[in-house]
Amino acid sequence: METSTDMLLTKNDPIGKSTGTREGGPEWSIGGFGRQIPIVKKLVPGDVTQWVAAAYKAAISGVLGGNLASALLIRRPRAVVEYWQNCLFVWRMVAGQGLPQRQLHEILPVEDSVNLNILPTTGHFVLWDASFAKDVLYLALICRVLQPRTVFEIGTLYGYTALLFALNSPPDATVYTLDLPPDADFALRTTISDVTTRVAHHRAERLLFDGHSQESKIRPLQGDSALFDFSPWKENIDLFFIDGSHSYDYVRSDTERALHCCRPASVIVWHDYGRWGVNGVSKYLHELSRRYPQLCRLPGSSLAVLQL
Repeated sequence: METSTDMLLTKNDPIGKSTGTREGGPEWSIGGFGRQIPIVKKLVPGDVTQWVAAAYKAAISGVLGGNLASALLIRRPRAVVEYWQNCLFVWRMVAGQGLPQRQLHEILPVEDSVNLNILPTTGHFVLWDASFAKDVLYLALICRVLQPRTVFEIGTLYGYTALLFALNSPPDATVYTLDLPPDADFALRTTISDVTTRVAHHRAERLLFDGHSQESKIRPLQGDSALFDFSPWKENIDLFFIDGSHSYDYVRSDTERALHCCRPASVIVWHDYGRWGVNGVSKYLHELSRRYPQLCRLPGSSLAVLQL
């Protein structure tokens, strides 16, 4: 099992995202896929409609996902919203709502025993929400089973999944990872959480794969995925991972570009399917499932998978 260089000294809250501090630096919050987001003292820039949408989603999640237990967290508003949203996330899975759930070994030829390289000291493995850890294990397993020569991901952030793919792909594989350049604005409508993540990404001093033994396999790219020229990768991608902006418009745009880049038997994976607050992912994938009835969800995770 290979580990990454520790980026954070972490402390886990019983409920709520883990927080930590860089030595001599500000307090940070660790979100999904290694999203080590600085806790800022003032509001992150965003237009009024984005903030209204975020407040509306939080209110609806409270109405639908709230219960007496959440009252115990009343002094921690952010933790209350996360609790509500996770209740709804689990409820949707248990109720069988949305995409059909299929085991990975029903989609890909998975052996009974598989060795995986993971990153257990940062990102998901310091979170209280175990579904993120299962996302990581599934992604590593997909990469190990598929043995892709070319991987493309939208949404680099801190390089967690790019490094995960590099660790579990063949030695001659190449992992391309695309994210917005500094100070770039979004070309399409997006969410306030994506605006926050963009700020965190550009405040990062280094990426997880910087200086790592697998760094030579990773090719960082910059650009807005809605405007980026994907033509050099047409029908050349074996594994495509979509974890960029979570609005409906961006998920649709990113998916159409992924379909353009993939070939028969390639696999496309989306992150944050079924999670409350990023509903654009689920909304578009439900529409896409009418074109691709084999599109499914991996149980216990927020990953949706399509093999072409």
